Amino acid sequence: MHKKRKERKPCSMKKKIFLWMSVFLFPILVILIICMTFITKSYERQMQEYAGQLIHPFTAQIDTVLSSAIRYIGGKTIDLGVMEKQDDKSRLDAIEQMKALGDEFSEELSVQDDINAVWMWNGEKMWFVQNYNQSYVQNDQAAESLEQILKKKSGEELIFQEGYQSFESEDLYYLFLAMDVEGGRIGCWFSVESLLEEIENADLPGLEAVMFQDAQENLLNGEFDKDSEEMNAYFVSESKMQSVPFSIVALWDKKVIFQPFNSLVQVVMVCLIIVTVLFLSYLVSVQKSVIRPLERMIKVIGHVKKEEIDEIEVNKKEPAEIQSVFLALNDLIQKVRNLKIRVYEEQLTEQETKLQLYQLQIRPHFFLNVLNNIVSFARSNNYQMVQKMTLFLAGHCRYILYHTWHVTLEEELEYTQNYMNMQQIQSEKENLYTAEAEEEVLGCKIPILCIQIFVENSMKYARKNKEEIRILVRAGKWKTKGEEKLWITIDDSGEGFTQEQIKQLQEENDRVYKRGKDHGIGIANVRQRLKILYGDQANISFSNNEKGGAHIKIDLPFCEK
Repeated sequence: MHKKRKERKPCSMKKKIFLWMSVFLFPILVILIICMTFITKSYERQMQEYAGQLIHPFTAQIDTVLSSAIRYIGGKTIDLGVMEKQDDKSRLDAIEQMKALGDEFSEELSVQDDINAVWMWNGEKMWFVQNYNQSYVQNDQAAESLEQILKKKSGEELIFQEGYQSFESEDLYYLFLAMDVEGGRIGCWFSVESLLEEIENADLPGLEAVMFQDAQENLLNGEFDKDSEEMNAYFVSESKMQSVPFSIVALWDKKVIFQPFNSLVQVVMVCLIIVTVLFLSYLVSVQKSVIRPLERMIKVIGHVKKEEIDEIEVNKKEPAEIQSVFLALNDLIQKVRNLKIRVYEEQLTEQETKLQLYQLQIRPHFFLNVLNNIVSFARSNNYQMVQKMTLFLAGHCRYILYHTWHVTLEEELEYTQNYMNMQQIQSEKENLYTAEAEEEVLGCKIPILCIQIFVENSMKYARKNKEEIRILVRAGKWKTKGEEKLWITIDDSGEGFTQEQIKQLQEENDRVYKRGKDHGIGIANVRQRLKILYGDQANISFSNNEKGGAHIKIDLPFCEK
């Protein structure tokens, strides 16, 4: 078996326009975002490389200064033991030697002008010779801090091999170099501030701060914390030195560095905004000139389908194509109206013909039954019964000949009672027929013989079973969904329906259960007439009573005309 595919609802033009707009714009926006992200990252990477190249000459210069100081201190061979002599003459000689050594250092510092000071320490006392262009107060404070460090390292050997070390004095960072000599240690120190002074004075665009960083990536100066959120406003460039384990770290203000790029981004964004505005203007124009007229067309067609309008108003401001469609629809409405009138007249004629055919189908049914009974009584020479049956036949003919389609409920019940009286005459059993109806429904119009046929069926199958039967017909009125309905029930005390019979009788395709070759015509006839007269407003249901017997319920529109 082939699976029935679920029909898809057609998509509106408005949805399609917005769908294609999304399909068109979304990839462009995604590509644009990806490109802008890639360009931003690439620009930032290039600017970092460029910033590193800017500070590289300064880094090389500082590297040269520090390596030159290593060679300078490493080449010194002096004896600080003279400072330990106690007699006056030796003390005077030691002072003269120290003075000469200080003059020698002062002369050499004129060449090594980047060195802040050269120091000597005999294990107890510190001497230093500062560069002439340095602050004595800062160097004196630095000497005190360095002396404390040397006292802690007094027992260590080979301090020169450790290379440059750092210390802090009064919020200033220094690099110092130390070498063991006879009688103590000598060395020099550099102020990190003085080493970086040339870079800071170079007035590089966007340079916010420049700092020393040791091999453990600790910053030796500055107020910046590498893990703080304020670092997000900067990008970092690093330039390592070759001869010493230090590097120069520079912080660059992103606003200044990215100013040309941001200007370009702003121009691009302005262009995108302009394009977006133009595109939205285009959509508004499409909405006004295409979508709205189409929506009006759909609305108008809906009114036409509901027959709420006879002529469509043509708006001269709408597009010419829409106006042409509305004019064509007006012509079509007029033609459809004329066609519907003709079809309606043909349908009325067809329904009348069908009803007449169904009426003719019922009449032979009754005539044959009655005539067969009359023949039976005549053969048995029961002329009294022949007379009664003939009178009943006359009443039957008068009933169905003078009433074509509809009768009142009261007339149908009286006719059914007369029919039961006739059946009682020819039956050997005592059958009980009872009719109960509310007074307000007695004048309601119903199709002719719609009750008598079901009562006749009950009697027919009761004769087969050779048992007495009780038949109860009831009628009343009820409301459902604001509409008044007439209900009629026929109950008998027979064997009732089988489940198979109920299933077949309840089918909506007019197939009825046939108990014999000549049976089932009456039920089908009632169904067809109800369908013609009432459509879906009438219904017949079949079931069994709890105590046995068939139960038939008929629901009809309540109509007194």
